Amino acid sequence: MLTGAFFLGMPLPLIAIQILMVNLTTDGLPALALGVDPKAPDLMTRPPRHPQEKVFSRSVNTLLGVIAGYLTLVLVPLFIYYFYWNPAGLAGYDQVLVRAQTMVFVTLVLLEMVNAFNCRSDHLSLFSVGVLANRFLIVSAIISISFIVAVVQWPTVGRLFHTIPLSLADWLLAIFLSLALLPVGEGTKWWLRRSAQLKLGI
Repeated sequence: MLTGAFFLGMPLPLIAIQILMVNLTTDGLPALALGVDPKAPDLMTRPPRHPQEKVFSRSVNTLLGVIAGYLTLVLVPLFIYYFYWNPAGLAGYDQVLVRAQTMVFVTLVLLEMVNAFNCRSDHLSLFSVGVLANRFLIVSAIISISFIVAVVQWPTVGRLFHTIPLSLADWLLAIFLSLALLPVGEGTKWWLRRSAQLKLGI
């Protein structure tokens, strides 16, 4: 995303402290919660991994590539829309830039929260492994999102993180774009399962 913005000659969609905050909120509690994720339902029926198969297998690399592509295709146009079209009609370059960066910041965090659920398995559907199976992940996601809401909507804290309060419409757009990652991930995993079945002649 940042590389794409650089080559397009745009201002940076995120500044350093926002990138740090994204890492803290997504790689903190949610990452720990994934470490205690319940075992996959197909664990005992799954064929053993080939000794020469890498950790980053074809399915993992494909899923990572699709997710990274989705993030880029969503966040870069989102920044362009808020920065160049300025839907709120804000006056002043700094105000417009900060609002655009805030939208990217919020949407990225929400996307990472959705992705934490989506990536509980690299081949099984989220609904197969159980949406509510990992209560620790649910609690950690709620805590992380609540923290981000405070960072954005509380002006005193927002000044520290270079954010500006967003409207309800902005939040709804960010939520919609983040939840849209679910069908993208589910579709990718379905295609991977189907490809594996065809390869085995099932």
